[in-house]
Amino acid sequence: MPLYGRRLFDLSSQNESDGLFRIEHTGQTFDRADIYEKFLQIYALERWTCECTWRASLTHAEAFQSEVEIRKTLTNLVPEYFYKPIFDVIHHNVKPLEKLAEEVSHVLNQSFVLTEPVQFRKRKRDSEALKGLIERIDDPDEEKQRQSIPMKTLSENVKYSVRLLDDDETIIENVTPAELQRIRSVPNREKLKTFIRSFAIRLGTRVDSPWIFYDDSLINRYKIRSRLSSNIVEQFKKSMTITVDGIVREQERLARKQSIPIVPEVTTDDDQVIILSDDEDLEKIRTTNLVVPSTFLNRLEKTRRERGDESKCFQRLIVQCARTLNEVQLESFPQDFRQLIEKKIEEIALKDKLSQMTIEEKKVFFSNENRRFRINSNEKFTSRQIH
Repeated sequence: MPLYGRRLFDLSSQNESDGLFRIEHTGQTFDRADIYEKFLQIYALERWTCECTWRASLTHAEAFQSEVEIRKTLTNLVPEYFYKPIFDVIHHNVKPLEKLAEEVSHVLNQSFVLTEPVQFRKRKRDSEALKGLIERIDDPDEEKQRQSIPMKTLSENVKYSVRLLDDDETIIENVTPAELQRIRSVPNREKLKTFIRSFAIRLGTRVDSPWIFYDDSLINRYKIRSRLSSNIVEQFKKSMTITVDGIVREQERLARKQSIPIVPEVTTDDDQVIILSDDEDLEKIRTTNLVVPSTFLNRLEKTRRERGDESKCFQRLIVQCARTLNEVQLESFPQDFRQLIEKKIEEIALKDKLSQMTIEEKKVFFSNENRRFRINSNEKFTSRQIH
């Protein structure tokens, strides 16, 4: 289901039925015409994002179709035998997408996994390599079978059992890691990022914002261990979710903010705007206080769509917005952009504050910040233990 901006779209409170009104691309049906019209209007907004590619500024139908096409290719992008180790890394990880894909790539490049196709020679002098599937991984040091074992930590005692492809009844045992070779290489990072986006979303941009799966059933299906309590995840999820009524309210607020009264005359004087009122009094106001700079929003959406929100170009735009926009204009921006800009404003303010401090003042400041961080960490740890 497409994202609204970068937020999850919650349909749980929306009752559907076998009514007369049907939205073609989703198959949703409604009894009431007013609810049907409401969905048509918000689905027509160019504010939707494809989950799989993060292409933004699409209509709901465009984003939905993009997701359908990408998901058809997922098994070609990433073999299914890699799903389990990838999901283990993703679930509740707090790294941004680029770093997360890097970690996944690192894990896969060090691992053989169950059911993975491999090739090997029983003897060095054999001219033809045997092909098979990893049937079993035995680690005597742990006395249990594992789903995957990092090669760096493998002892010489680890052995593999391989079921031959051309003879399903034959299983070659006691194959060492050094004797095995991959038949199919690990997907590159761009493919891994597409795979990650297709199954999971990061709940925000904070340093502790976790990744969760769109489909919770993956956790039980692949026996994935949770690293955070459900209460903590729900708090993040709530802040990153929007409903139909929430979208309607947001659009109404944007319409009010962007409704600008017509002025008789406007002439530019440097970065000032001179407005001639009916009684010919002159009032000087800054250009930035007159209109919402829609060009900023358009550039942000275009850059996110083409380069991603972790690109240097996008980050420079965020800095520019933080230094340019006032509070009134910032309120008119969609929540996902507004959060990024507000965070950057705080960073700039902190940097300016530090630049005016002496060395001793900085030491006191960082000492207090470290103390506050330890207190907050202890409170979070205690809260997790309680839950």
